[in-house]
Amino acid sequence: MNNIVSDPVEEDDFERLPKLRDYMLSAMHKAGAIGIAAPQVGVFKRFILVSRLDGTVMELVNPEYTRMYGKEIEAYEGCLSLPPARNECLVPRIEHINMVAGSVETPLKMSPFTLSQMTARIFQHEMDHLTGTFFIDRVSEKRRSVVLTKYKEWKTEQESAVRYSQ
Repeated sequence: MNNIVSDPVEEDDFERLPKLRDYMLSAMHKAGAIGIAAPQVGVFKRFILVSRLDGTVMELVNPEYTRMYGKEIEAYEGCLSLPPARNECLVPRIEHINMVAGSVETPLKMSPFTLSQMTARIFQHEMDHLTGTFFIDRVSEKRRSVVLTKYKEWKTEQESAVRYSQ
């Protein structure tokens, strides 16, 4: 986990975006995830991938909120950064958002988007990674403790498995 704020994608980064996108897509699909942010693969740039309900993936360069509205709704979230799978808790998120972002093909052209429900939730979750925030930072101490305990138990099991296999 990290709490590093990501830098904007700059012109010098543009030619590397397709390769970064492909790497992130591969990692996302391999993990069965529905979104991923560049910091999760060690690149602290403002670039995220968000799955839509229709199965397409939005590639968002330098995304920014322009408006958040509607009800705050709790739903279960987990994260690739806090394994194991199904290490989830209820997280409140705003129902609808308006945002702008560039794309891999046109990173300087900030296009507007309106996202709702699950796609808005995924976007908010991935945006948090760009500011060094995790979903557990948005929940009660009790919920955070449950997720962190499962993570620590998983990590201990992984370390034990490595020691015993050597």
